[in-house]
Amino acid sequence: MGETLKTIYAAGRDLNLYVFICEETELLPKDCEIIAGLLLSYRKPAKALEWVEKGLKIQKDGRLYRGSSYHLDTMKRDILTKLG
Repeated sequence: MGETLKTIYAAGRDLNLYVFICEETELLPKDCEIIAGLLLSYRKPAKALEWVEKGLKIQKDGRLYRGSSYHLDTMKRDILTKLG
């Protein structure tokens, strides 16, 4: 059920509900990538960077294989370039 809601909220670009459902279920690196992408589309790169770093930390723990994100490193580099 949680994954279905995440898909619906991501498609609808509903940041608040997406974050809410992530707080109620397991937060995955892929979720952090999606949230960061939404924040970038709202022109909030500093907030997006926080979520990218959170996703990288979760991924680094190595306990999770499901929900990994291969774009977080690239996103971090791009955001840091934007922020100067």
